[in-house]
Amino acid sequence: MSQTTYSKPELFIDGNLIEYLESYSFSTSLNNTFQTLKVISSDPDLHNISLFGKKVELFQNYGNYDGTPLFRGYITQFSNKETSFSISAQDPRVFLAGKDGVTVTLTEKDNYDGFTLTQFLYSFITDEINVESTVIGLSALTEVDKPTFMTGIRAEAQAPWQLLTSTLQRSIDDDNPAEPLDYFTDIIHRKETSDLIFRKKRALTDRPSLRYSYNDGIVSISFKERPPNSIGVAKTKDGKIQEFVYGNTPKGRVAVTLDEQYNTPAEAQTAARNKILLEYEDTKEMKIDVSKGHNLTLGSIIDIDVPDDEIRGVYRITGKNINYKGNSFTCSLSCNKKPIKVSDFFSS
Repeated sequence: MSQTTYSKPELFIDGNLIEYLESYSFSTSLNNTFQTLKVISSDPDLHNISLFGKKVELFQNYGNYDGTPLFRGYITQFSNKETSFSISAQDPRVFLAGKDGVTVTLTEKDNYDGFTLTQFLYSFITDEINVESTVIGLSALTEVDKPTFMTGIRAEAQAPWQLLTSTLQRSIDDDNPAEPLDYFTDIIHRKETSDLIFRKKRALTDRPSLRYSYNDGIVSISFKERPPNSIGVAKTKDGKIQEFVYGNTPKGRVAVTLDEQYNTPAEAQTAARNKILLEYEDTKEMKIDVSKGHNLTLGSIIDIDVPDDEIRGVYRITGKNINYKGNSFTCSLSCNKKPIKVSDFFSS
């Protein structure tokens, strides 16, 4: 994807257009990490100015001028050189990270017992973060299909983000036991706000958002193989061990043991099963350089239509990187997880 008159990225810091944008790198990932933007500019007006904590908005303007930014966040690092400066920024969820920010202490007296995770976040963000202005939008924050409650959770000076991600891991839609679907956090950049959202991973049987082929959209493909975890081991509080085995493991058995202890063997068995099926990686992890689909969201399903039977199929997008430098504009997608088959697993 080459830079043409159809692509004219614009960078704003605290609402001011930055001239002489030399390069940027945008990355996002499915593993509950923040969106990250790295920028190099030679704008002389920004030399010797402290940029830490300032708001950043990047409009990639690919094809036309965008009404919403590709990225909105806050500068976490910056450095000045004689002829240029560089910045690193993360999306507004960084204010939940606890670093240089607020933490959460939950005691027997002061806690969020009875609150769902969504209700806790709405209350905490409203009272502790969105005090003077809307830093993290809440209009997209709704309950997941099977809400997880904060009852019994205790913490001392813990980062809200750590509390969020560890609690969200317990929210699993396992109505289809062969393909349990977990949730991840994402951020939606609107015209004025950036809104926190919980997204459920889409089933791999869903209709693909886009189809790629060597004649349409694929610039290059690379992949690597690795053996997946095939055995999940979980324990009950009274020491009983439950094991879940997935597939015939022709490439060898790789086991993972869960740290948490469960009340009953049935709970332990379900947890071991979900652990394996949620994280079961197909032996191929794909990286695709593409010339279309740069606005696809994390979790989107794509169809790779190529002659190679080992590669052809549907995949879930797990990461995206967009890079701009000079007259070059590139987009790469990371994806994995082909569909699993009910007949491939059994438990013991």
